Amino acid sequence: MKNIYLFILLVAVLVIGFGTITLSLYKNAMQKIRKERDVDLSIITRAIANDFSNIFTSTEKDLKLLATIYSKSKAPTSEELSDVFKSVFAVNSFTRNIFYLDSDGTMKSIAPQKYKSEIGNNYSFRNYFIKIKESKESFFSAVLKNYQDKKTEEDYDVIVIALPIFRGNKLEGILGADLDLTKIRKLIRTDTETTSKGMSNTGLYWIDFKNAKIVAGSESSTPYNASFEEFLFKVAAKSSDKNEDRFTTYIFKGNKYVVSSNFIMNKKFTFQILGILPLSESVFTIKSLHGQIRGIAIIVGAVILIALFIIIYNEKVLKKLKHRIKDLEIHIDRVQKEEIMTSITESDYYQELQKKIDSLKNK
Repeated sequence: MKNIYLFILLVAVLVIGFGTITLSLYKNAMQKIRKERDVDLSIITRAIANDFSNIFTSTEKDLKLLATIYSKSKAPTSEELSDVFKSVFAVNSFTRNIFYLDSDGTMKSIAPQKYKSEIGNNYSFRNYFIKIKESKESFFSAVLKNYQDKKTEEDYDVIVIALPIFRGNKLEGILGADLDLTKIRKLIRTDTETTSKGMSNTGLYWIDFKNAKIVAGSESSTPYNASFEEFLFKVAAKSSDKNEDRFTTYIFKGNKYVVSSNFIMNKKFTFQILGILPLSESVFTIKSLHGQIRGIAIIVGAVILIALFIIIYNEKVLKKLKHRIKDLEIHIDRVQKEEIMTSITESDYYQELQKKIDSLKNK
């Protein structure tokens, strides 16, 4: 019975040990996967952020060059801007158009010509116009809806890069370029599909952090609703915190997500590239963990079988020993009785007694 108790104790110890080791391996594997996924996302978001930062920077440099030219001549016409657009800005596929506003904010010229209906509109109410007049420096706007004063203008979203044109110390006008959000969103979706191939509920998002607005994101990602937007803004705020743990996972509706964030490097705006992937879909790639768990399970099972075999074998041996001991006890008891009888019959007293009994019989 003791062996059975010992066997039960052994199995319990092995099972608890197996569970502890497996849990430890699982946690280590998940931590490794989480860090690897975070590194992958970080590389992707950094690359996208750098790409867009270069687009903004190069567009600003081209505009500055033009502003230098026009500061020494008269205001550009739409035809002149069209020639410049075809030779310079058409190469930048994200530039929708370039335009010139006078010092009062009225659009005087624009290229390409298909946007000519916007000529005459006054943009002095735009924040970028106000800021440029105050700071006399270039400005990068938030995401804007195209102004449709005449109702004949096209409906589109843009980010405006604008800078002042001075003649001496006098502000002559503002030169600007609209970046096409449609093309930017298409790029983000393409990168998302490439990054998350074979996965669901994933996405890369371009967030206007300052104005709490999602500029671009994957249409096929996690349900794009108010609760998910709130979750994205929360993650964006936390991931931008330098004191936040880089490898923190975030939970949305019971699912864990790995997140990586990178800002487009420009002090004049707060655009943020946010990458988000579900941790659960990475679990099925842990082949090495499955192999380790199987190996440990086989060893534990083998130890239990060996222990069980030893206990069963010992029980049989013990049973045989008990029978043998019992037989020996019976044999010893019989021999002892025979020896006692012999000692009695051979004793002097018994001999004398036997003689008296025989003499009485003869009388």
